[in-house]
Amino acid sequence: MADSLYYEIKKIEIKQKDRNSLAAKQKVLLMAVRSAFKKLIAEKLNKDAEIAEKMSHQQIQDCIYDYSIENEKYSDSFYIAELTYRFSKKKVAKLLEYYGIDVDLEDADDQKRVKLAIYTGDFLKHATKLNNLDVSVELFSEKRAIFNIDESKIKDFRELGIKYALFQ
Repeated sequence: MADSLYYEIKKIEIKQKDRNSLAAKQKVLLMAVRSAFKKLIAEKLNKDAEIAEKMSHQQIQDCIYDYSIENEKYSDSFYIAELTYRFSKKKVAKLLEYYGIDVDLEDADDQKRVKLAIYTGDFLKHATKLNNLDVSVELFSEKRAIFNIDESKIKDFRELGIKYALFQ
């Protein structure tokens, strides 16, 4: 099985106008999840994203592992935010299978990911840079952090000058 339990879709920016900012935010939350799911299907799974139009909001919602909201901006009638969603790989595969699309969890998304271990202090010191490298944390303790990183980003990681070990 693949290394992580979820697919991550970062920074879906949505802007919405409505009678007030709360109503606009509610619309954003409805729109963003479908937008993120379509992006997941197209970019991570290389499938036709239009299949998401056949799915109910609840079906897509059930696949969410978690989500975060960043850079929220409000006005009287506007709401703007960036949302990051993580979708459960197993639930996504099951939903797509229901619609006749086969997803091989072994080959999907992180087939070329490497597991690294570094000292926790180094991880915290470089957290923003590591996040930009799209790392997926598996273990975080007092002494060490273990995470997955795309093999193609190892060179960028090495440029940070952090001591690390490959983790088996």
